Amino acid sequence: MSVDVSTSTEWVGQIPVVHLCGVLDARSYLHVRNAIVKAATDGPKAVVVVIDHLVASSPSAWTVLTSASWLIRQWPGIPLLAVSSSPGRKTELTRNAITRYVPLHATLDDALAAVDIDRHDEGTRLRVRHHRPRSGSALVQMRDLVTDTFEGWGLPECVPAARCIVSVLSGNVLQHTDSDLDLRIEVIGQQIKFAMSDDSDAPAVLREAAATNNVYVSGLAILAALSHSWGSAPTGNGKTVWAVLGPEQYLSMYR
Repeated sequence: MSVDVSTSTEWVGQIPVVHLCGVLDARSYLHVRNAIVKAATDGPKAVVVVIDHLVASSPSAWTVLTSASWLIRQWPGIPLLAVSSSPGRKTELTRNAITRYVPLHATLDDALAAVDIDRHDEGTRLRVRHHRPRSGSALVQMRDLVTDTFEGWGLPECVPAARCIVSVLSGNVLQHTDSDLDLRIEVIGQQIKFAMSDDSDAPAVLREAAATNNVYVSGLAILAALSHSWGSAPTGNGKTVWAVLGPEQYLSMYR
């Protein structure tokens, strides 16, 4: 089934700008939301969406913006900003409370300037990306890389939790896909974000197992228990499974 919205993404500096054109309705809702989420997967400062040529079939269709904003605020922890030069569009979005959660700017330059202001006081980010080809030792290699990373950053208190999280993320890729390991880690203040990408478009779903005499706890159940929040986001050629930890999670595992 075709959708009635075309999407294109251009990069302005380090900011992806998503241009949307067409009719936003029940058929195109997920297509639009996923396009915005995909633009966020490389961890830019923000995502900007241009909606001058997007028409909503009903007022409720605009909630796609608040839905996408909530998702990328969870991971990778960045804001969504909208751009439209139409006074009528501003009135429409304000009336439906969209602008409470997604700032609307009249020009792209205004939106980009707002991103710089919003991120100015965020503090220093620590970032790293590790790749390892799939092999029998890939999981052990990735755990060791994570240990070296956090010790190199002077954060040994994060190592036990990080090793557990990365074991789950790596094991999930090796068990359920044919992909190599592609891990990103980011520290902002006291918050740690992990993201593992693979080439499978099957979403990571936590399923409750039926009670049996043989106790089995899935990797995603462990991920959910150890993290403040976690999720699965579509990417251009697969998905990214992410987890966010705060000090209440990682300090409890540090002795």
